[in-house]
Amino acid sequence: MFIELWMCHLQQNTKMEGTVFAPTLEGMKHIKSEQGEILSQPFLDVCKHILPVIGHYSTSFDMLLLQDEDNERKT
Repeated sequence: MFIELWMCHLQQNTKMEGTVFAPTLEGMKHIKSEQGEILSQPFLDVCKHILPVIGHYSTSFDMLLLQDEDNERKT
């Protein structure tokens, strides 16, 4: 849930283009299906782009990194 809210914030902030968040912004365009459902693999791909950046700022995101790796192995 936190990542979804944060991604929504990123989408609304156009000043992020050309920064380390640019790959995340680009990937977010492909996360939802035509029916509005979040697609697992595109979502995980976006997480792969953003979690290392967040990880540099706080070790509290280590659990998210581990969860992302675990989810990736399951797909």
